[in-house]
Amino acid sequence: MQFDQPEEIDMICYQMRLADLPRSANRAKINELFNGVPPYTPEDVERNNIKVNVNWLRGTTLAHEARSTFTDAFLNVPRLFRCITDFGPIQKRAEYSEIVTQEINKIVRRSLPYLETVRSKVAQDILHGISPIVWRTPDDWCPEAIGVEDVMVPANTLLTMVNLPYFAIWRQFTGPELIRITRLKKNPGWNMDLVKRCLEWIDEQAMMLFGSNWTEIWNPEKASERVKCDGGFYAGDMVPTVNVWDFYFWDDSGRKSGWKRRMILDYWSTPDQPTSSVSSGQLTANNALDFGRNQFLYTSGDRLIARDRLNIIAFQFADLSAVAPFRYHSVRSLGFLLYAALQIENRLRCRFTEAIFENLMQYLRVRNIDEVEAAMKIELHNFGVIPDSVQFVTQGERFQCNPTLVELGLQDIDRLVTQHMTSWRPRTEYSGTGVEKTRLQVLAEMQSQTSLISSALTQAYNYQRFEYIEIFRRFCNSNSNNTDVKRFRAACAQRGVPLDLLKPEYWTIEPERVLGGGNRTLEMGIWQQLMAVRQLYDPEPQREILRGFTFAMTADPDRAEQLVPRTPHISDSRYEAQLAFGTLMAGGVLPLKSGINRRDIIEGLLTCAMAVVMRIDQTDRMGSKEEIFGLLNVLNHVRQHIDQLRQSKTEKAYVAQYDNIVRALTKQIDGFAHRLAEHLRAQGPGPDGQNEAVAKQLETMSKIQAQQTIAQAKAQIMRETHAQRTAQRHLQWQLEQQREEKEHQAKLRHEAEKAAIKLAEKRLSAVV
Repeated sequence: MQFDQPEEIDMICYQMRLADLPRSANRAKINELFNGVPPYTPEDVERNNIKVNVNWLRGTTLAHEARSTFTDAFLNVPRLFRCITDFGPIQKRAEYSEIVTQEINKIVRRSLPYLETVRSKVAQDILHGISPIVWRTPDDWCPEAIGVEDVMVPANTLLTMVNLPYFAIWRQFTGPELIRITRLKKNPGWNMDLVKRCLEWIDEQAMMLFGSNWTEIWNPEKASERVKCDGGFYAGDMVPTVNVWDFYFWDDSGRKSGWKRRMILDYWSTPDQPTSSVSSGQLTANNALDFGRNQFLYTSGDRLIARDRLNIIAFQFADLSAVAPFRYHSVRSLGFLLYAALQIENRLRCRFTEAIFENLMQYLRVRNIDEVEAAMKIELHNFGVIPDSVQFVTQGERFQCNPTLVELGLQDIDRLVTQHMTSWRPRTEYSGTGVEKTRLQVLAEMQSQTSLISSALTQAYNYQRFEYIEIFRRFCNSNSNNTDVKRFRAACAQRGVPLDLLKPEYWTIEPERVLGGGNRTLEMGIWQQLMAVRQLYDPEPQREILRGFTFAMTADPDRAEQLVPRTPHISDSRYEAQLAFGTLMAGGVLPLKSGINRRDIIEGLLTCAMAVVMRIDQTDRMGSKEEIFGLLNVLNHVRQHIDQLRQSKTEKAYVAQYDNIVRALTKQIDGFAHRLAEHLRAQGPGPDGQNEAVAKQLETMSKIQAQQTIAQAKAQIMRETHAQRTAQRHLQWQLEQQREEKEHQAKLRHEAEKAAIKLAEKRLSAVV
């Protein structure tokens, strides 16, 4: 269907609006409850003489807790999403992916409009289960959250939107907005005559509201310019807006299938004299806008404006419905499911509070109406006198509510609400048995409680992926006039990413998922477990674990990036070690410098040494005499730093790791020396027996290194043996002290018992 007639769209939008009226009424009630509106209407208060009408804000608190969990899941992460490419040189793909991910997240994370979009989406998900977002123009990367009441979708539409034939978005344009949007060169199709008439109508309505004081009021052709100049005035709350139906439909009648767009004026909700109203399920049209009937305000004609619905509008669902297949209009949100329980709880608490106030009142009984005045004059502050004709109404004579039943009702409602909320927030209260739980038990309880939250977040992440894909597609638009898009592409090009690679089909977009199901305590517990076994991972995963642990502890992505950058920063000590490597390879001797980072020095020298050993191993597996002696000189210098580092008790794990690396390198170098000596002997003595002399030097060097290795191993064994003996002596001394202490205590008890017996004998003899 082409929808070439405005009357067709007008009729469809009118029918969808009528069908949405009951749903809109339900959403209004949910909004009022969670916004703190009292449970009883003014008519109910007056008719039933209600004294306490208070919203106890339980729903508001629960909504904020659920919003906090979901907002943290989407925003409190080091990066919002990851961009992974499968194209380009294999050795460059990881680098390109990291650069693009960094640059696009840098822009998106720092965008205040996008922050508000996410907050609005989460809020609508909690209350209504549906949160639509739209992109205003083809160049804007940042979507805009709109109310679920402003999107009209046909009945029986599935959540997958596979059977969505058309949809409509209700929009409001002020005069300046209408002027700005109709001037976009990339969006032709506006009926400028109708646009001009709409601006004149806004001008006329503004003059009727505020009066006219413009000298050029009798010049209609200047109305448009006046609206542009006084844009702030025309954006006021009282100035009417142009309300339109932005209608999109799927068309597959041509060679290419896609979405087309039409826009008409909304006659059923635009202010008129009198104002439009809804009565008996019928809408009143605005006859003042007859100039726009049977006309399109905008039409794309036969031109496709999008190939995919996600290029126009995207939805985030938080559906708790139990009936499948899941449909758009049968979504059941947390607000919908909790509405009845929270409303009853508010009313029950209001009545309970009324009973409390009633119980605090003093009731007096009089015999006739004439004694009422006398009873009202009685003052009961500290002491008072009352006549015989006035009697107090005792507690037993008054109406008594059943407090046990009230408490049981409140507890049952609280249990019901808490049971539903476990899907949206972690339960922090635990059994108060007083028994201390182990860390594993606490983590197991948290994992069990956050399992439902994790499933809800999984659903949200899956829908969020499509939004991120569309955002990335818009950042890849080379013809975009958006400043952020231009800055992103320039930054990627400056860091070496080919612009030809910035095509959406070359990339996979994955949302960054928070650990622990939104529970900060469980997240930190997971990272601590990973930190405990961090040394078992490769160097790159080790850095990722350290960065994740830092972010979990600080909850600050910028600080985590500063402390543990994704691109490792070369420290001054490591840089000096790499410079000193050449001097040591040449046979030079360097003194040990104090006040330096010895770990960086050791790691820098070992990295360079391993590179040389790897090169020799991949070529002739012998090397030259200078390389062998140079490597041994480097390792001797490294051993001196390790000995200095060995004095620190906190560096034992690193010292053991460095010792293993040095022993492995020494063994490889010793193999190089033996092979080189055999090679020189095979070539003969050489001039002046030079080859034989070098071979003997290499063998002598190998013996010395072997002796040093043995000596170091013995020293290590002696240190460990000494430590074990010291520990054994200390333990033996402690046991001896405990034995002596027990003997002393036993001796004291024995003497005390003897003294008690003697004292008892003396008392007995005195009595006799």
